[in-house]
Amino acid sequence: MKKIIKLAAPLILAISVTSCASMGSLLTNIATEIAVNEGVISKDTASRVQSAVEKSETAAQGFTVEQEYSIGRGVAASILSYYPLYEDEELTVYVNLVLQSLIANSETLEMVNGYHAAILDTKEINAFATSGGHILVTKGLLECAQSEDELACVLAHELAHIQLQHNIGAITAERKKDAGKAWGEAIVSAAADNVDEVKEIQKDFESVINTGAKLFESGYPQSQEFAADKKALEYVSAAGYSVNAMASVLDMIDKNTKPGQTGFGKNHPTPADRKNNLKDQYRLYPSYKTEEIRTNRFNQVMKNL
Repeated sequence: MKKIIKLAAPLILAISVTSCASMGSLLTNIATEIAVNEGVISKDTASRVQSAVEKSETAAQGFTVEQEYSIGRGVAASILSYYPLYEDEELTVYVNLVLQSLIANSETLEMVNGYHAAILDTKEINAFATSGGHILVTKGLLECAQSEDELACVLAHELAHIQLQHNIGAITAERKKDAGKAWGEAIVSAAADNVDEVKEIQKDFESVINTGAKLFESGYPQSQEFAADKKALEYVSAAGYSVNAMASVLDMIDKNTKPGQTGFGKNHPTPADRKNNLKDQYRLYPSYKTEEIRTNRFNQVMKNL
């Protein structure tokens, strides 16, 4: 019983101080060193406890702007390893110009390297944004779009995910889950005094990039998709586009996807649910008609797609 009490003491102490980053690590090191010297726990177990504290502290601190950009760039690179870029300079420039018009009329967060849109060479109908300011739109989606206003709605929705920090939020949540796992394994290791069955605690958060990239196929939780749709209407209207184009975008997605498919058809809320979520929002904005000049330039750029 005395050994159990001695064993619990450094663990409880470590857990209690993890809210204070540098002090948490210092006191944990002291506590585990005492426990090792008294023969209560092994050096390996002490290392596990210290690693768990460091992971908890890192998870609590969040990411810097530079780290968010680096993670976003890594997520984009991961997606591009599966989907090649569609090489069409005129079309890429056009999509980026539409994106910039939305950014200029929003309160969007500044990015370390600005915002950039790229086209993925796939028939899938999808779009995605990373915390680094990268917006990826599939060729399949562009082929189904009928107007510049619809394209603006798609880009505005992805821009909203960045503004609302949905991607980095999912990664942060995964980071905290990893920290919790590290604590659980440290406690199991201490209780068993380093039995062979206890797995090694991972030194780094290996799932950070994978978490972000997986969202490309799985989508965000329904509440976040709904929030991004509403925020997108603000950007679209401020830039002079018709908010009603969002309804036609959702109709297009409904027509061209099926539940369970990759892209919008996989785990996104159904287009019908998304339309229902926005039904009281359209009246909050003026209804702009699609000007002839926008229609002409859209058709001109899209004719070779």
